[in-house]
Amino acid sequence: MIEARLPLLLRWTAPGPEFVRLAIPGREGFHTGGPFLSPDGNEVWKGLDGRPLPDVPFHLPTNEETVLHLMADTSGFPANWRVEVANGRRWLVRKVAPVVPETYSPQWLTLDQVLHVEQALRSLNAKRWRLGDHLRVAIDPDTEEPFILDLSAAVLGGGPEAPRISQANDAALFERWASEVAGFGGLVLFRRDARQVVSGMAWINGPYGKTHRWVYASRTRPLERSWASIPDAVYLDADWNKTGVWTWVVVPVPLGEEVAGRYQLQYGHGPIPYE
Repeated sequence: MIEARLPLLLRWTAPGPEFVRLAIPGREGFHTGGPFLSPDGNEVWKGLDGRPLPDVPFHLPTNEETVLHLMADTSGFPANWRVEVANGRRWLVRKVAPVVPETYSPQWLTLDQVLHVEQALRSLNAKRWRLGDHLRVAIDPDTEEPFILDLSAAVLGGGPEAPRISQANDAALFERWASEVAGFGGLVLFRRDARQVVSGMAWINGPYGKTHRWVYASRTRPLERSWASIPDAVYLDADWNKTGVWTWVVVPVPLGEEVAGRYQLQYGHGPIPYE
C-alpha cells in the first residue's frame, strides 16, 4: 500500500500560536523539521511526519507512534508521551526532558544507565525494528531513567537471514553513542573484544560455530572446566594484558543471573533474540 503524501509545508507548521521552534543540533530535525516548545515552556511537540529521503518535496507519516505503541512501557520506552492533533498535523507530545549531551552532561551518566540504553535498543531490534538514524537519549524527568528519544526514522529490518545492512541490529549505533557521546569507550572496547571471540572464521567453521554464540568474561580470575560447572560451556584463554579478561566463557544460551553471579561472569556479547 502506498501511503498518501503530505505537503512539505508541514515542516514549518507549528501546533498553534506562541509555540516556539526549538534550536536543534546539527544533523537533527532532518526528517520532521524539528520540534516546538509549548507556550508554557513545559512540553515539546514533535510532528509525526517527515521527509523519507533528503530533498524530496513531501512528507510521509513516520513510524514513531507505531513503534512506541509496540514497545509501550518496556525498558527505555516509558509511557511518557501522548499524541495530539493540532493545526492539521499529528504531534508526539512529551514533557521537556534533559537530552544527552545538550542539557544532561555525559559525566552524570552511570554504567547502569548506559546498559539500560543498550538493552532498550536490543529489545527494539528483537521486534525487528531499527532506528534508521543516530541514537538520541534523554532522561525522563519523572523517573530519571534514560529513554530512546527519537524514533522518527525507525524502519522495519530483517533478522539474521537478511543482509547485514538491513538487519535490525543497532549495536554499531549504540557503540558510537556510548563511545563518542556518553564517554564509555571502555565498555565499547570490551563489547568488541567479546564479539571477536565468536566472529573469526576459525570459530564460525569450528564445532561450536553454529551453537555457541553467547560470550561472558571472567575478569577477576582464570576460569576452567576442571572446577567450573557451567553446562555446555567452552572456556577460552584470553589475553589479560590486551583485554582485561582472564577467560572467555562461550555458551549456547544466555546464562541466568545465579550462574553468572556464582562465577563472577560479565556479559560480553550475544546475538539479538529476534521474535
